[in-house]
Amino acid sequence: MPTARAKVRGTYPFMAPEVLCGEGISEASDVWSLAMLFSVLLSGDEPFAAATSQCKNPAQVPFVLKDRLEQGERPALGGLAAQGLQTLVTSMWAQDPERRPRAAEVRDRLLAARQGGERRMAEELARAKEELRRRER
Repeated sequence: MPTARAKVRGTYPFMAPEVLCGEGISEASDVWSLAMLFSVLLSGDEPFAAATSQCKNPAQVPFVLKDRLEQGERPALGGLAAQGLQTLVTSMWAQDPERRPRAAEVRDRLLAARQGGERRMAEELARAKEELRRRER
């Protein structure tokens, strides 16, 4: 189901393959774009910057990106991403929009990862406090 019926606007490297092909926007294309934002946050690099900078004519950019995406090229996530986050992001940029998680699932998985991280931090803090107490004795 489309999320809007307006003329598509945006930044090509953040557009889902189906949007680049003129199929319009949807929840699945929004999930794709969010994955591209995560790739920027995790790597510090704009997705597909090398490919788009080689285009002498800006009108070539969507065609170059479409070809790269069809070949399975995706941005690097960088070494800072936890495995669970990498798994989530790679599911979000599946070529087939039907294979991408729904927005609610993305939210739920991020919240679960956050809660798990908070729990691990609390456990590590408790261990560190115990170690300090033991040293003070």
